[in-house]
Amino acid sequence: MENIKFIWEEHKNKIIIGLLIVGIVCCLFMPSYKQSDLDESKFNFSSTIESNTTSSTVTEQSVSNSDLYVDIKGAVNHPGAYKMDPNQRVGDVIQKAGGLSKNSDCNRVNLAQKLTDQMVIYVPIKGETIPISNDVSLNSSIQDQSNNSNASNETNKINLNTATLEQLKQLNGVGEKKAQKILDYRQQHGGFKAIDDLKNVDGIGEKSFQNLASQVCV
Repeated sequence: MENIKFIWEEHKNKIIIGLLIVGIVCCLFMPSYKQSDLDESKFNFSSTIESNTTSSTVTEQSVSNSDLYVDIKGAVNHPGAYKMDPNQRVGDVIQKAGGLSKNSDCNRVNLAQKLTDQMVIYVPIKGETIPISNDVSLNSSIQDQSNNSNASNETNKINLNTATLEQLKQLNGVGEKKAQKILDYRQQHGGFKAIDDLKNVDGIGEKSFQNLASQVCV
């Protein structure tokens, strides 16, 4: 005890100065340490947000690129439900179903139509009346196919206002003379307003008109 008291009396000024120095050093370095911890916390928080954002983006891409299922019926070799990629078309489903059967009417199917999940595709046989279904997607598919068929039939008709002499001669019951009369009428009257105007062409009566009506358009 006497030794401690002696040491204190002998060196108390040095001890006090040393303690002050230690206190000053601690005061100087503590804020820096806290700021470092704060910066690190911010970095970890930012990294967490970035990681969550990346994960969300990957999940969204995964959903958008998910497979879909399509039901194909009718005149194909292997009708049924097939798993397809979102970027595939009706033609791809038909190929996966073993292709069209020999009696199929491919002119009534849009092979380039995009696929949708739960889509129903019906391939009719030649001369078949497409069946009515309560299935909404099937009705929609049939309607699209019917519209495409009508458009195709309209395209195959000969336009009275643009056809050449040779094209008009391809019509059933129309020879070179009658084709020329159709051209003359078109030139004299500024074109055909309706296919009924054919009745006004010299040499085309009611019977001839009935024969031509389904072959022409304006």
